Amino acid sequence: MAAMGFLAWLGTAAGGEPNARLRGDAMSPDCNLLAVGVSRFSLHYPLFGGMSGWSRGVPSVRGMVGEIYLFDLQTRVLHKALSIKAPSRMAEDTDFSIRPRLLPGNQLIFSLHGCPKDDQNCKDLKHYSAAANGAVTEISEWPEFSTQESKALDRCTSFLTYNENKTFVSIGPRGGPWTPQLVFDGKSLVPVAGK
Repeated sequence: MAAMGFLAWLGTAAGGEPNARLRGDAMSPDCNLLAVGVSRFSLHYPLFGGMSGWSRGVPSVRGMVGEIYLFDLQTRVLHKALSIKAPSRMAEDTDFSIRPRLLPGNQLIFSLHGCPKDDQNCKDLKHYSAAANGAVTEISEWPEFSTQESKALDRCTSFLTYNENKTFVSIGPRGGPWTPQLVFDGKSLVPVAGK
């Protein structure tokens, strides 16, 4: 049994400890599409870091990726719209975020934020536009909110709520009531059953 525990530990040390974090959400102005950003990465602990008995050592971050999922509220279909590798300057930040926004016409744009270890308070932001085929183009600035987007906030907004070890992506009019649509358990994002 002890040998099996050691082998499991060795496998985690070699392959890394997978992590996923929900980082952003947005509703489309027509209230039919929900976008959610998730960051995924692996923590790699030093092979002999835990030998001191105090801790597993200081992990390194590898494989930082931002993903955006789109959820059609009418068909209840959830799909991954894109996956983007974090820029090298942001790739070791466990607080790396990908934040989606849906413009009128369901045009998807998003921002990336992350800081290198030697500049934890950086203001680094990169903005992108995504085409329907998943192609990504960097844009120079975040567009101002349109009148249509501002009016839509009264009818439909997305909101994160938390319960135990789960995060719910809920929607509703400004101020609620909120209806959970998606649930994130730390690994997977799935539609809430029975909605």
